[in-house]
Amino acid sequence: MSKPLTENQKRVIREKYRTVNVKKLAKELSSEPGEIKVYIEQLQSELDKTRKRIFTFILILLPVLFIVFLELGLRVFKFGGDLSLFISAPEDVFDYMMCNPNVGRRYFFIQKTTPKPTKDLFLKKKPKNSYRIFVLGGSTAAGFPYGNNVTFSRILNHRLSDTFPDKRIEIVNVAMSAICSYTLLDFVDEILENEPDAILIYAGHNEFYGALGVGSLESLGKMRGFVKTYLKLKRFKTFLLMRNLIGQIRKLFSKTIYGGTEADPTDTLMERIVVEQSIPLDSPLYKMGEYQFENNINDILKKFRQFNVPVLISELVSNIRDVRPFISEKTDSLPPAEKVFQMAQSYEQQHQYDEANIYYYQAKDLDALRFRATERFNNIIHSTAAKWSFPVVPMKKYF
Repeated sequence: MSKPLTENQKRVIREKYRTVNVKKLAKELSSEPGEIKVYIEQLQSELDKTRKRIFTFILILLPVLFIVFLELGLRVFKFGGDLSLFISAPEDVFDYMMCNPNVGRRYFFIQKTTPKPTKDLFLKKKPKNSYRIFVLGGSTAAGFPYGNNVTFSRILNHRLSDTFPDKRIEIVNVAMSAICSYTLLDFVDEILENEPDAILIYAGHNEFYGALGVGSLESLGKMRGFVKTYLKLKRFKTFLLMRNLIGQIRKLFSKTIYGGTEADPTDTLMERIVVEQSIPLDSPLYKMGEYQFENNINDILKKFRQFNVPVLISELVSNIRDVRPFISEKTDSLPPAEKVFQMAQSYEQQHQYDEANIYYYQAKDLDALRFRATERFNNIIHSTAAKWSFPVVPMKKYF
Protein backbone atom coordinates (compact mmCIF):
# COMPACT_ATOMS: atom_id res chain seq x y z
CA MET A 1 0.00 0.00 0.00
CA SER A 2 1.45 3.36 -1.10
CA LYS A 3 2.01 6.11 1.43
CA PRO A 4 0.20 9.41 1.00
CA LEU A 5 2.30 12.34 -0.16
CA THR A 6 3.75 14.56 2.53
CA GLU A 7 3.40 18.35 2.44
CA ASN A 8 7.09 18.65 1.57
CA GLN A 9 6.68 16.20 -1.36
CA LYS A 10 3.64 18.17 -2.59
CA ARG A 11 5.65 21.39 -2.48
CA VAL A 12 8.42 19.85 -4.60
CA ILE A 13 5.87 18.51 -7.10
CA ARG A 14 4.23 21.95 -7.43
CA GLU A 15 7.61 23.50 -8.14
CA LYS A 16 8.84 20.91 -10.67
CA TYR A 17 5.89 19.10 -12.33
CA ARG A 18 5.92 21.41 -15.38
CA THR A 19 9.58 20.60 -16.21
CA VAL A 20 10.20 17.15 -14.67
CA ASN A 21 8.30 14.01 -15.70
CA VAL A 22 6.46 11.76 -13.25
CA LYS A 23 9.05 8.94 -13.19
CA LYS A 24 11.91 11.28 -12.28
CA LEU A 25 9.79 12.95 -9.60
CA ALA A 26 8.85 9.53 -8.17
CA LYS A 27 12.51 8.52 -8.03
CA GLU A 28 13.57 11.82 -6.47
CA LEU A 29 10.84 11.74 -3.84
CA SER A 30 10.92 7.96 -3.25
CA SER A 31 7.21 7.82 -3.94
CA GLU A 32 4.79 5.92 -6.18
CA PRO A 33 4.29 7.40 -9.71
CA GLY A 34 0.52 6.85 -9.40
CA GLU A 35 0.27 9.08 -6.31
CA ILE A 36 2.25 11.80 -8.00
CA LYS A 37 0.15 11.59 -11.19
CA VAL A 38 -3.13 11.90 -9.23
CA TYR A 39 -1.79 14.95 -7.37
CA ILE A 40 -0.65 16.61 -10.63
CA GLU A 41 -4.11 16.05 -12.13
CA GLN A 42 -5.62 17.80 -9.09
CA LEU A 43 -3.24 20.71 -9.54
CA GLN A 44 -4.15 21.03 -13.23
CA SER A 45 -7.88 20.89 -12.41
CA GLU A 46 -7.49 23.69 -9.86
CA LEU A 47 -5.43 25.65 -12.36
CA ASP A 48 -8.12 25.27 -15.02
CA LYS A 49 -10.72 26.63 -12.57
CA THR A 50 -8.46 29.57 -11.72
CA ARG A 51 -7.88 30.29 -15.39
CA LYS A 52 -11.62 30.23 -16.03
CA ARG A 53 -12.22 32.68 -13.18
CA ILE A 54 -9.50 34.99 -14.48
CA PHE A 55 -10.86 34.76 -18.03
CA THR A 56 -14.40 35.50 -16.83
CA PHE A 57 -13.16 38.46 -14.80
CA ILE A 58 -11.31 39.84 -17.84
CA LEU A 59 -14.43 39.42 -20.00
CA ILE A 60 -16.43 41.44 -17.47
CA LEU A 61 -13.67 44.00 -16.92
CA LEU A 62 -13.00 44.82 -20.59
CA PRO A 63 -16.38 46.46 -21.36
CA VAL A 64 -16.26 48.26 -18.01
CA LEU A 65 -12.81 49.61 -18.82
CA PHE A 66 -14.00 50.56 -22.30
CA ILE A 67 -16.89 52.56 -20.85
CA VAL A 68 -14.65 54.18 -18.23
CA PHE A 69 -12.05 55.25 -20.81
CA LEU A 70 -14.80 56.38 -23.20
CA GLU A 71 -16.33 58.48 -20.42
CA LEU A 72 -12.92 59.99 -19.58
CA GLY A 73 -12.25 60.71 -23.25
CA LEU A 74 -15.62 62.37 -23.74
CA ARG A 75 -15.00 64.51 -20.66
CA VAL A 76 -11.51 65.50 -21.82
CA PHE A 77 -12.90 66.63 -25.18
CA LYS A 78 -15.92 68.24 -23.43
CA PHE A 79 -18.51 66.29 -25.39
CA GLY A 80 -21.92 67.94 -25.18
CA GLY A 81 -20.52 71.03 -23.47
CA ASP A 82 -21.35 72.26 -19.98
CA LEU A 83 -25.00 71.53 -19.20
CA SER A 84 -25.03 72.92 -15.66
CA LEU A 85 -28.03 75.06 -14.75
CA PHE A 86 -25.77 77.94 -13.69
CA ILE A 87 -22.41 79.00 -15.07
CA SER A 88 -19.98 81.85 -14.45
CA ALA A 89 -20.92 85.07 -16.21
CA PRO A 90 -18.55 86.63 -18.81
CA GLU A 91 -15.37 88.33 -17.64
CA ASP A 92 -16.87 91.83 -17.62
CA VAL A 93 -19.28 90.64 -14.89
CA PHE A 94 -17.11 87.90 -13.40
CA ASP A 95 -18.56 88.37 -9.90
CA TYR A 96 -21.85 86.93 -11.14
CA MET A 97 -23.40 83.62 -12.02
CA MET A 98 -25.90 83.31 -14.86
CA CYS A 99 -28.42 80.84 -16.25
CA ASN A 100 -26.72 78.52 -18.71
CA PRO A 101 -28.16 79.11 -22.22
CA ASN A 102 -27.33 75.48 -23.10
CA VAL A 103 -29.10 73.81 -20.18
CA GLY A 104 -32.07 72.91 -22.41
CA ARG A 105 -29.89 70.39 -24.20
CA ARG A 106 -30.23 68.15 -21.14
CA TYR A 107 -33.80 67.42 -22.22
CA PHE A 108 -33.98 68.16 -25.96
CA PHE A 109 -32.03 65.76 -28.15
CA ILE A 110 -34.20 65.63 -31.29
CA GLN A 111 -35.11 69.26 -31.95
CA LYS A 112 -32.59 71.42 -33.81
CA THR A 113 -33.42 74.37 -31.58
CA THR A 114 -33.66 74.23 -27.80
CA PRO A 115 -35.26 76.69 -25.38
CA LYS A 116 -33.11 78.98 -23.27
CA PRO A 117 -33.76 80.52 -19.85
CA THR A 118 -33.70 84.29 -19.40
CA LYS A 119 -30.37 86.08 -19.05
CA ASP A 120 -30.63 86.62 -15.31
CA LEU A 121 -27.54 87.25 -13.19
CA PHE A 122 -26.93 86.81 -9.48
CA LEU A 123 -23.84 87.37 -7.35
CA LYS A 124 -21.53 84.42 -6.71
CA LYS A 125 -21.13 85.56 -3.12
CA LYS A 126 -24.55 86.34 -1.71
CA PRO A 127 -24.62 89.63 0.27
CA LYS A 128 -26.20 89.72 3.73
CA ASN A 129 -28.89 92.15 2.60
CA SER A 130 -29.79 90.05 -0.46
CA TYR A 131 -33.15 88.38 -1.03
CA ARG A 132 -32.91 85.78 -3.79
CA ILE A 133 -35.97 84.32 -5.55
CA PHE A 134 -35.96 81.57 -8.18
CA VAL A 135 -38.80 81.20 -10.69
CA LEU A 136 -39.71 77.75 -12.03
CA GLY A 137 -42.08 76.94 -14.87
CA GLY A 138 -42.71 76.76 -18.60
CA SER A 139 -43.20 79.37 -21.31
CA THR A 140 -45.75 81.41 -19.32
CA ALA A 141 -43.35 81.83 -16.40
CA ALA A 142 -40.52 82.50 -18.87
CA GLY A 143 -42.55 85.39 -20.33
CA PHE A 144 -43.34 84.04 -23.81
CA PRO A 145 -43.86 85.79 -26.21
CA TYR A 146 -42.34 88.91 -24.62
CA GLY A 147 -38.68 89.88 -24.41
CA ASN A 148 -36.47 89.73 -21.34
CA ASN A 149 -37.26 93.18 -20.01
CA VAL A 150 -41.04 92.67 -19.82
CA THR A 151 -41.19 89.20 -18.30
CA PHE A 152 -43.18 89.11 -15.07
CA SER A 153 -40.04 88.25 -13.09
CA ARG A 154 -38.28 91.44 -14.27
CA ILE A 155 -41.35 93.53 -13.40
CA LEU A 156 -41.55 91.82 -10.00
CA ASN A 157 -37.87 92.54 -9.43
CA HIS A 158 -38.44 96.27 -9.98
CA ARG A 159 -41.54 96.30 -7.76
CA LEU A 160 -39.80 94.53 -4.89
CA SER A 161 -36.69 96.71 -5.24
CA ASP A 162 -38.88 99.83 -4.96
CA THR A 163 -40.78 98.38 -1.99
CA PHE A 164 -37.65 97.23 -0.13
CA PRO A 165 -34.89 99.71 -1.05
CA ASP A 166 -32.64 98.39 1.75
CA LYS A 167 -32.62 94.91 0.17
CA ARG A 168 -30.73 93.66 -2.86
CA ILE A 169 -33.46 91.81 -4.76
CA GLU A 170 -32.28 89.01 -7.09
CA ILE A 171 -34.93 87.19 -9.09
CA VAL A 172 -33.54 84.36 -11.21
CA ASN A 173 -35.96 82.99 -13.77
CA VAL A 174 -35.03 79.44 -14.87
CA ALA A 175 -38.34 78.83 -16.66
CA MET A 176 -38.21 77.68 -20.30
CA SER A 177 -40.62 76.89 -23.10
CA ALA A 178 -41.75 73.31 -23.72
CA ILE A 179 -40.57 71.74 -20.45
CA CYS A 180 -42.63 69.83 -17.90
CA SER A 181 -42.33 69.07 -14.18
CA TYR A 182 -39.44 66.65 -14.73
CA THR A 183 -37.21 69.60 -15.61
CA LEU A 184 -38.35 71.52 -12.53
CA LEU A 185 -37.54 68.52 -10.36
CA ASP A 186 -34.14 68.19 -12.01
CA PHE A 187 -33.31 71.84 -11.21
CA VAL A 188 -34.10 71.67 -7.49
CA ASP A 189 -30.70 70.54 -6.17
CA GLU A 190 -28.77 73.14 -8.20
CA ILE A 191 -31.11 75.88 -7.01
CA LEU A 192 -30.65 74.80 -3.38
CA GLU A 193 -26.88 75.08 -3.81
CA ASN A 194 -27.34 78.80 -4.53
CA GLU A 195 -29.08 79.85 -1.32
CA PRO A 196 -32.66 80.61 -2.38
CA ASP A 197 -34.84 82.71 -0.09
CA ALA A 198 -38.06 81.87 -1.93
CA ILE A 199 -39.37 79.89 -4.91
CA LEU A 200 -42.15 80.86 -7.31
CA ILE A 201 -43.74 78.08 -9.40
CA TYR A 202 -46.19 78.32 -12.28
CA ALA A 203 -46.23 75.03 -14.17
CA GLY A 204 -48.56 72.32 -15.48
CA HIS A 205 -49.78 73.24 -18.96
CA ASN A 206 -46.80 71.47 -20.59
CA GLU A 207 -47.09 68.23 -18.65
CA PHE A 208 -48.05 66.04 -21.60
CA TYR A 209 -46.07 67.58 -24.47
CA GLY A 210 -43.13 69.24 -22.75
CA ALA A 211 -39.76 67.50 -22.95
CA LEU A 212 -39.92 64.08 -21.20
CA GLY A 213 -43.73 64.28 -21.09
CA VAL A 214 -45.82 61.21 -21.93
CA GLY A 215 -46.97 62.64 -25.29
CA SER A 216 -43.71 64.31 -26.33
CA LEU A 217 -41.31 63.54 -29.16
CA GLU A 218 -38.51 64.49 -26.73
CA SER A 219 -38.92 61.45 -24.51
CA LEU A 220 -37.13 58.20 -23.75
CA GLY A 221 -40.04 56.53 -21.99
CA LYS A 222 -43.42 57.06 -20.38
CA MET A 223 -42.76 55.39 -17.02
CA ARG A 224 -41.81 57.81 -14.24
CA GLY A 225 -39.23 55.50 -12.67
CA PHE A 226 -37.42 55.18 -16.00
CA VAL A 227 -37.44 58.94 -16.58
CA LYS A 228 -36.09 59.64 -13.08
CA THR A 229 -33.29 57.15 -13.74
CA TYR A 230 -32.59 58.96 -17.01
CA LEU A 231 -32.33 62.28 -15.15
CA LYS A 232 -29.66 60.76 -12.91
CA LEU A 233 -27.73 59.10 -15.74
CA LYS A 234 -27.58 62.20 -17.96
CA ARG A 235 -24.64 63.51 -15.91
CA PHE A 236 -22.52 60.84 -17.63
CA LYS A 237 -21.15 61.80 -21.06
CA THR A 238 -21.36 58.19 -22.29
CA PHE A 239 -25.07 58.17 -21.57
CA LEU A 240 -25.52 61.48 -23.39
CA LEU A 241 -23.70 60.01 -26.39
CA MET A 242 -26.04 57.01 -26.44
CA ARG A 243 -29.07 59.27 -26.00
CA ASN A 244 -28.00 61.48 -28.91
CA LEU A 245 -27.47 58.44 -31.12
CA ILE A 246 -30.96 57.23 -30.27
CA GLY A 247 -32.23 60.72 -31.06
CA GLN A 248 -30.59 60.67 -34.48
CA ILE A 249 -32.19 57.31 -35.23
CA ARG A 250 -35.56 58.59 -34.07
CA LYS A 251 -35.23 61.66 -36.29
CA LEU A 252 -34.59 59.45 -39.31
CA PHE A 253 -37.82 57.57 -38.69
CA SER A 254 -39.89 60.25 -36.92
CA LYS A 255 -42.13 61.03 -39.87
CA THR A 256 -42.99 57.35 -40.39
CA ILE A 257 -43.17 56.18 -36.78
CA TYR A 258 -44.11 59.25 -34.76
CA GLY A 259 -46.12 61.15 -37.35
CA GLY A 260 -44.11 64.35 -37.08
CA THR A 261 -40.88 66.11 -37.79
CA GLU A 262 -38.64 68.60 -36.06
CA ALA A 263 -37.91 70.48 -39.26
CA ASP A 264 -40.87 72.86 -39.70
CA PRO A 265 -39.70 76.31 -38.55
CA THR A 266 -43.22 77.78 -38.79
CA ASP A 267 -44.40 75.78 -35.78
CA THR A 268 -43.71 76.74 -32.19
CA LEU A 269 -41.45 74.43 -30.24
CA MET A 270 -44.44 73.03 -28.34
CA GLU A 271 -46.22 72.22 -31.61
CA ARG A 272 -43.14 70.51 -33.02
CA ILE A 273 -42.59 68.13 -30.12
CA VAL A 274 -46.16 66.78 -29.97
CA VAL A 275 -46.35 63.06 -30.77
CA GLU A 276 -49.59 61.91 -29.17
CA GLN A 277 -51.99 64.58 -30.44
CA SER A 278 -55.09 62.96 -29.01
CA ILE A 279 -55.03 62.19 -25.28
CA PRO A 280 -58.67 61.84 -24.13
CA LEU A 281 -59.55 62.57 -20.52
CA ASP A 282 -59.15 59.48 -18.29
CA SER A 283 -57.31 57.54 -21.00
CA PRO A 284 -54.26 55.53 -19.85
CA LEU A 285 -51.90 58.16 -21.29
CA TYR A 286 -53.78 60.99 -19.58
CA LYS A 287 -53.57 59.17 -16.24
CA MET A 288 -49.81 58.73 -16.73
CA GLY A 289 -49.40 62.46 -17.26
CA GLU A 290 -51.51 63.31 -14.23
CA TYR A 291 -49.57 60.79 -12.13
CA GLN A 292 -46.18 62.20 -13.15
CA PHE A 293 -47.31 65.78 -12.40
CA GLU A 294 -48.65 64.91 -8.95
CA ASN A 295 -45.56 62.97 -7.92
CA ASN A 296 -43.05 65.43 -9.37
CA ILE A 297 -44.74 68.41 -7.70
CA ASN A 298 -44.81 66.43 -4.45
CA ASP A 299 -41.08 65.67 -4.69
CA ILE A 300 -40.28 69.30 -5.52
CA LEU A 301 -42.24 70.74 -2.59
CA LYS A 302 -40.94 68.04 -0.25
CA LYS A 303 -37.32 68.92 -1.07
CA PHE A 304 -37.83 72.65 -0.55
CA ARG A 305 -39.66 71.96 2.71
CA GLN A 306 -36.74 69.84 3.92
CA PHE A 307 -34.44 72.84 3.41
CA ASN A 308 -36.98 75.33 4.83
CA VAL A 309 -37.21 77.32 1.60
CA PRO A 310 -40.58 79.13 1.21
CA VAL A 311 -42.53 78.27 -1.95
CA LEU A 312 -45.40 80.08 -3.67
CA ILE A 313 -47.07 77.83 -6.23
CA SER A 314 -49.77 79.20 -8.48
CA GLU A 315 -53.04 77.87 -9.82
CA LEU A 316 -53.14 77.38 -13.59
CA VAL A 317 -55.33 79.56 -15.77
CA SER A 318 -56.55 79.24 -19.38
CA ASN A 319 -58.73 81.13 -21.81
CA ILE A 320 -61.79 78.89 -21.61
CA ARG A 321 -64.25 81.12 -23.48
CA ASP A 322 -62.37 82.28 -26.58
CA VAL A 323 -60.40 79.11 -27.37
CA ARG A 324 -62.48 76.29 -28.85
CA PRO A 325 -61.42 72.70 -28.17
CA PHE A 326 -58.64 71.67 -30.55
CA ILE A 327 -59.57 67.97 -30.69
CA SER A 328 -63.09 66.80 -29.83
CA GLU A 329 -63.55 63.08 -29.21
CA LYS A 330 -66.47 61.15 -27.78
CA THR A 331 -65.62 58.29 -25.45
CA ASP A 332 -67.76 55.61 -23.84
CA SER A 333 -68.16 57.68 -20.68
CA LEU A 334 -67.57 61.29 -21.80
CA PRO A 335 -69.23 63.63 -24.35
CA PRO A 336 -67.24 65.33 -27.13
CA ALA A 337 -65.58 68.60 -26.11
CA GLU A 338 -67.10 70.59 -28.99
CA LYS A 339 -70.65 69.69 -27.98
CA VAL A 340 -70.00 70.80 -24.39
CA PHE A 341 -68.40 74.02 -25.67
CA GLN A 342 -71.50 74.77 -27.74
CA MET A 343 -73.66 74.22 -24.65
CA ALA A 344 -71.51 76.75 -22.79
CA GLN A 345 -72.00 79.28 -25.59
CA SER A 346 -75.75 78.68 -25.51
CA TYR A 347 -75.92 79.30 -21.76
CA GLU A 348 -73.87 82.47 -22.19
CA GLN A 349 -76.24 83.76 -24.88
CA GLN A 350 -79.10 83.19 -22.42
CA HIS A 351 -77.12 85.21 -19.79
CA GLN A 352 -76.84 82.12 -17.59
CA TYR A 353 -73.21 82.84 -16.84
CA ASP A 354 -72.68 80.43 -13.93
CA GLU A 355 -73.86 77.49 -16.04
CA ALA A 356 -71.81 78.73 -19.02
CA ASN A 357 -68.72 78.92 -16.83
CA ILE A 358 -69.15 75.30 -15.71
CA TYR A 359 -69.47 74.02 -19.28
CA TYR A 360 -66.59 76.14 -20.60
CA TYR A 361 -64.31 74.55 -18.00
CA GLN A 362 -65.63 71.08 -18.81
CA ALA A 363 -65.04 71.63 -22.55
CA LYS A 364 -61.48 72.71 -21.84
CA ASP A 365 -60.84 69.61 -19.76
CA LEU A 366 -62.36 67.36 -22.46
CA ASP A 367 -60.14 68.86 -25.19
CA ALA A 368 -58.00 65.87 -26.23
CA LEU A 369 -55.11 68.09 -27.36
CA ARG A 370 -53.42 68.64 -24.01
CA PHE A 371 -52.09 72.20 -24.34
CA ARG A 372 -54.20 73.37 -21.37
CA ALA A 373 -54.07 71.73 -17.95
CA THR A 374 -57.27 70.25 -16.60
CA GLU A 375 -58.84 71.47 -13.37
CA ARG A 376 -57.64 68.26 -11.77
CA PHE A 377 -54.14 69.72 -11.99
CA ASN A 378 -55.29 72.67 -9.89
CA ASN A 379 -56.73 70.20 -7.38
CA ILE A 380 -53.33 68.47 -7.28
CA ILE A 381 -51.58 71.82 -6.75
CA HIS A 382 -53.88 72.70 -3.83
CA SER A 383 -53.71 69.30 -2.12
CA THR A 384 -49.94 68.92 -2.51
CA ALA A 385 -49.22 72.46 -1.36
CA ALA A 386 -51.43 71.90 1.69
CA LYS A 387 -49.57 68.66 2.44
CA TRP A 388 -46.27 70.57 2.69
CA SER A 389 -47.80 73.74 4.19
CA PHE A 390 -47.09 76.04 1.24
CA PRO A 391 -49.50 78.77 0.06
CA VAL A 392 -51.20 78.68 -3.35
CA VAL A 393 -51.63 81.82 -5.45
CA PRO A 394 -55.37 82.03 -6.38
CA MET A 395 -54.58 82.98 -9.98
CA LYS A 396 -58.02 81.97 -11.29
CA LYS A 397 -59.60 84.57 -9.04
CA TYR A 398 -57.24 87.31 -10.24
CA PHE A 399 -57.73 86.44 -13.90
